[in-house]
Amino acid sequence: VRDLGVVYWNDRSLYLDKDTVYAYEGLYVDNIFDVGDLVVDEEYFRDTLALNYATKAQWRMLPSQAMVRLYTRPWQRVGLAVSVRQVVIPGFVPEVGLQAWMHPSNAWRWGLAVRYGGFTTWQAGLQLEGAPGRHLYLHAELPDLVGLASPEGLGRAANAALGWRF
Repeated sequence: VRDLGVVYWNDRSLYLDKDTVYAYEGLYVDNIFDVGDLVVDEEYFRDTLALNYATKAQWRMLPSQAMVRLYTRPWQRVGLAVSVRQVVIPGFVPEVGLQAWMHPSNAWRWGLAVRYGGFTTWQAGLQLEGAPGRHLYLHAELPDLVGLASPEGLGRAANAALGWRF
């Protein structure tokens, strides 16, 4: 479990009931002599520009996540894992993953992963992890090779981590 908690916003906080992104591109007019479509009220503009907000106190959950992973090493240099992950964010469906690791040495490993769920459908990823010293930890990942390779992909991602173990 990660990031489990809540945030309290006081009564001076702005609250907007919609959870979306707005792109204002102006007004479209088919006939400039027909002024009926041009005359709009303040409420229309406030709604279009997401200005219909209120101030109120509220509690909000953090986007926490829970994951269960089963990892096994059936052979000396090979590791296999199956996982289920859920993130507390609207629209996120449980994600199921399969992962295979190759351990070329005791300090390094690389892996391939296939996942289904989350915000998308299928994902495939590539990871490299290493502990070149006693304390240093390195991690690099391309979590969505499908999105990276496809011109129709909705996103591209890469992440890296550097850690110090005690």
